[in-house]
Amino acid sequence: VVEEIVNAESGAPCAQRHYKKKQVIDQLKKSLVPHTTGKHLTESAAVTCVKLCKVATYINTTDSNNVVFLLVQSIINDLKMLLFNPAKPFSRGQLFICQDVDLMIDCFVSLFRINPH
Repeated sequence: VVEEIVNAESGAPCAQRHYKKKQVIDQLKKSLVPHTTGKHLTESAAVTCVKLCKVATYINTTDSNNVVFLLVQSIINDLKMLLFNPAKPFSRGQLFICQDVDLMIDCFVSLFRINPH
């Protein structure tokens, strides 16, 4: 399913039964960009994408054709801009400060494992 969704981004046809799943991935990518959706959607997208990056660390990084790895590659830049932008620090409010730091650490470690350079 993920392979078909990733391939659909480059113009391949997507089966009707996977169309809603493709929409979820598309909405996830759009929600990473601040000001395009609500704050809660952006925060949820950040958490979800960090978890996707963490999943990708369990895949051999030399297997560049793996669809999960390709999906993560398509969101890495937006995720970094959201979480590590010094002009607008990522925060979900006072109640989540420790969780926000943990999220940033998980993201940083995952991205380092994916591409140590």
